[in-house]
Amino acid sequence: MSAKQKDYLESRSFSGKDMTIVVASTELDRVIIFNGMRWTVEWSGEADGLFTVVISTEFSGTTAGKVYLKKDIPVA
Repeated sequence: MSAKQKDYLESRSFSGKDMTIVVASTELDRVIIFNGMRWTVEWSGEADGLFTVVISTEFSGTTAGKVYLKKDIPVA
């Protein structure tokens, strides 16, 4: 993670707001969509100017409307 990415995750544009994050497999045939959650950022270190980060969230209740899994997506 670059310093620019780190600065964004620490900014008001990301922290404390409901954000949707999409995570795709390297083959681009599967995605997980985390819809409208508030995220916590935890830094675990720096090496050669790059940062390592853990982004996490907590919620209660069902995942309906919050977490979507899409698989076997046709790649164009």
